[in-house]
Amino acid sequence: MAQPKKTVLFFAVILHLQRIITHYFLSMPLTDSFKNLIQTEITKYTDRLPKTPSNLYDPIAYMLSLKAKRLRPLFALFGYSLFGKKDYDKVLPFATALEVFHNFSLIHDDIMDCSKLRRGQPTVVEKWGTATAILAGDVMLVHALELINKNYNQLPQVSERFANMSVRVCEGQQWDMEFESQTYISQEQYYEMIGAKTAAIFATSLEGGAYIAGATPQQANVCYQLGMAMGLQFQLIDDFLDFYGEADFGKVQGQDIVQNKKTILFIKAQQQAANSEQQKRLEKLLSIPEARSPEKIATAQLLFIELNVETQIQDLIQAQAQKINQLFKELPESNEATLELQQFISSLSRRNI
Repeated sequence: MAQPKKTVLFFAVILHLQRIITHYFLSMPLTDSFKNLIQTEITKYTDRLPKTPSNLYDPIAYMLSLKAKRLRPLFALFGYSLFGKKDYDKVLPFATALEVFHNFSLIHDDIMDCSKLRRGQPTVVEKWGTATAILAGDVMLVHALELINKNYNQLPQVSERFANMSVRVCEGQQWDMEFESQTYISQEQYYEMIGAKTAAIFATSLEGGAYIAGATPQQANVCYQLGMAMGLQFQLIDDFLDFYGEADFGKVQGQDIVQNKKTILFIKAQQQAANSEQQKRLEKLLSIPEARSPEKIATAQLLFIELNVETQIQDLIQAQAQKINQLFKELPESNEATLELQQFISSLSRRNI
């Protein structure tokens, strides 16, 4: 797909910054230490799983063995260490619960989406079938709640916020499915959906880690807002890259448009459509079948240029970046964890989990 000159320059800058940041990120000692701690805890969890019935517990161990970045437990450890705490045993059960919960949600997502691959490997539903996948996911949800209740019964705000996050993720998934059959979605509705489905668990990870470290409700709320801003920014960038990204971002270009997903690009196009002729062309875009994907992508490209969608999305991404920077100023005095978290967030300009 041909790229406007501004888009090419935009991506050149992003890719250059990603390479610099990633090089730094890979050498961050605190982050590496967190990753090792988390992997050890995940291994302990899978080693403790019962051996029978194997068709129930093998899928859980399999799911957690797939290569993953473990972002959510990492954010929990960062939220804890932002307040000068280093006795990580106190926060690791919470971090483990987050990762177990996240993988439960992925198993159920794959069932609903009829997905055959997850992280480049067969999904649980593909290997074991729908019924077993549902049960395995259910057990993981129960285990996540057990980890929270067993270890943080003296911190009611942690269990309360974890439960609230769990409901929010399910709400976000429901909205996402409903959007597929709706013609018009407002920007506010879309932010609510990605805030629930994507950002809520990041926000709760930082917030929960902060509470376990002894942060005040005000300090924990700053962490929550920071996680929300990160999640929104990541999803906006992911939407942007689906259409404008280079091939090495690991996705077939324009698939969201081909599948009629109501991402922020389509939503902005609807907002910018100033006359009935443009609105009719957007409606026609939705009617082009997936089998004619090159035509569909080309039609979208022309419309998006005409409606200035690219600049609109870049402005939204920049607004979240500014919010993130402002929230960092509200955190406690900078320490090693604060500096590494800033670099960590910068290195994750595109979500790929």
